[in-house]
Amino acid sequence: MLFTRLRLLAGLLSLVPMGVQAFAQAGVAQQATAVPVTTLHQIAELTASDEQKLIYFGTAVAVSGNTVVVAAPGIVSTGNIIPGAVYVYVRPSTGWSNMTQVAKLTASDNNSSDGFGFSVAISGSTIVVGSNLREVFVFEEPAGGWTNMTETAILTASPTGLGPCLCGQVVVNGDTIAVGSPQDSLGSLGSIEVYNKPAGGWQNASDPDALLYEPFGIAQGHSFQAIAMSDTGIVGSSHYFRNGAAQQVIEVFLKLPAGWTGNQGPQATLFSTRTDASFGSSEGSVAILGNTIVAGSLSPNFTNIPPSFVDVWVKPFSGWTSTTETAQLSDSSPNYQDGFGTSVAIAPIGILVGTPAAFKVGQNIGGATYVFSKPVGGWQTTSAPSQTLLNSDRTANDGFGSSVAADGSTIVVGAPFGPHSSQSGRAYIY
Repeated sequence: MLFTRLRLLAGLLSLVPMGVQAFAQAGVAQQATAVPVTTLHQIAELTASDEQKLIYFGTAVAVSGNTVVVAAPGIVSTGNIIPGAVYVYVRPSTGWSNMTQVAKLTASDNNSSDGFGFSVAISGSTIVVGSNLREVFVFEEPAGGWTNMTETAILTASPTGLGPCLCGQVVVNGDTIAVGSPQDSLGSLGSIEVYNKPAGGWQNASDPDALLYEPFGIAQGHSFQAIAMSDTGIVGSSHYFRNGAAQQVIEVFLKLPAGWTGNQGPQATLFSTRTDASFGSSEGSVAILGNTIVAGSLSPNFTNIPPSFVDVWVKPFSGWTSTTETAQLSDSSPNYQDGFGTSVAIAPIGILVGTPAAFKVGQNIGGATYVFSKPVGGWQTTSAPSQTLLNSDRTANDGFGSSVAADGSTIVVGAPFGPHSSQSGRAYIY
């Protein structure tokens, strides 16, 4: 799945024509007064001390409190065999500044073909790393702080039954880890595996505590490539078939009083009013925070392309129920595929939308991340972002916005193809 994603991102960068307007213009769609927000500025650039070409540093990013995690899954190709790694950065007492990592996390098997780091997540002192294998790697912060280390535990799933691949997005919230499995032995319907932290701490596990499934899944639908988790629920992209129609939807699984255990279907299905919705094309394209769920819909192909968009759903007062979106966000670029919605995140400042193939008229800016601040009256459909984030040393085809993460006032954006198309990668803090 890693290399499929990298090919998708590379395709976005190579097929966008120069000189096409990708920045939103005011007044294109319905507008509403936005809550005033502080203008964001880049405050730090993160690099790896052992930087080299083709490691794709910034393919995935995550942040929790004062700790930022940046993944570099590496690559395997003729003459280039580079195992993946994950780099950890801790905010100094003086504040964020340009820096290299305080720790490098690797897999104990050091397998150069496992795609270690194509997905990464952090919650408190726990970091979770996905791979192309049927393994999820868990790292717990040592008492003395993060240091170079291999995993604390490896989570796997039995090859019998569904035979989940564990090759989708990984997420962690407190003592719960979930991983998407878009491929399995029963037609690749897709599922989400959930693991609960044992009383004695994370340890190797061969089976999940809960399995979340799509009751109306489509064979080869590869559901749950992208997932997200909050304190109360897990959401994921799904290929859904019901009442004679196939749709791309977002399924909502709510945490039961007994916790995450057993097999569980969704409590609500979130639809788009757009019939060409294509949710879950990449990890990181779904997010949840509080009462808001966001999902990016990337154009499924590079010919006769519908424009990409992001749907926003807000939980009704009575609780989550099956419904269509509350609002739809776009960047006013209807004529080509710029990757709008490749990555999304929700922060107090608003909704962040990574657009790794965005261009400005007359200047290749190598990608952008758009900030949509919430209007006073609530989310409304718009194609005019409040701010546009760029990287200070941008070069052509950086892929800036391929990944984005936020926690509180800290925002992290990855640019895995930069600088100068070296594919060594960068990450930036705002």
